[in-house]
Amino acid sequence: MVATSNKQQLLGLSVAALLTLSSLSAKGTQSSLSEQNAFYVGAGFQYSNYSWKWKWKWKWSGTYYGNESQSASYQAYGVDVRGGYKQFFGERKKWGARYYGVFSYNYAVPTNLAWGVGADALYNFYAFQNKYLLGAFLGLQLMGSSWLGLGSKAAWKGTGVQTRSTTFQLPINLGFRMSWTQHQSAELGVLIPIVPSPSYNWRYSYTWYDGTTTSYSVSYRRNVSIYLTMCGVFDSG
Repeated sequence: MVATSNKQQLLGLSVAALLTLSSLSAKGTQSSLSEQNAFYVGAGFQYSNYSWKWKWKWKWSGTYYGNESQSASYQAYGVDVRGGYKQFFGERKKWGARYYGVFSYNYAVPTNLAWGVGADALYNFYAFQNKYLLGAFLGLQLMGSSWLGLGSKAAWKGTGVQTRSTTFQLPINLGFRMSWTQHQSAELGVLIPIVPSPSYNWRYSYTWYDGTTTSYSVSYRRNVSIYLTMCGVFDSG
């Protein structure tokens, strides 16, 4: 509940910041500067906050006699790589959209790999010195998420252990971007996953001679990620 509340607050603050700073559009320097439709690739640093939850429960003759759980959060750092196509609309090309693939690696125990595709709405709200463009983006990603270090199903065969190392997620992607040439840009973004955690990523069950069943499970979740990416832009011809 605390993690959910924090994410809701972060999402609210982020949206408020986007709306507030977009009001600078009316105060920005009047300029013919605009972005062009183009392919792009980017790479950068990513910070992520993860959480894990451990559960232990036991039952006898189909009746639960007890359960315990414990959870904690931890930090991870890694890299973010993405690439796709962006396009802009209208005479002033302030509004646009982009479509891209993305991959990230975050080192921790267990290590997390995430990959997928996304689409964002783009809005350039401020131009100055006839060189710099500031903008915002908001979109959604469809991501696969794999946890390394849980062991394969083949490795655990016959032990009673079940693993689910790959799950799917739908993170909201929002943030700010800046370009200073037609071929260079940078962006600072936040990813906020919205799909609930899986019931388990690692689980072990054992039935004792008296019929009592004991089970242990661990699940992992990415709560939020913040990334800073430098992008190279290529003419689409």
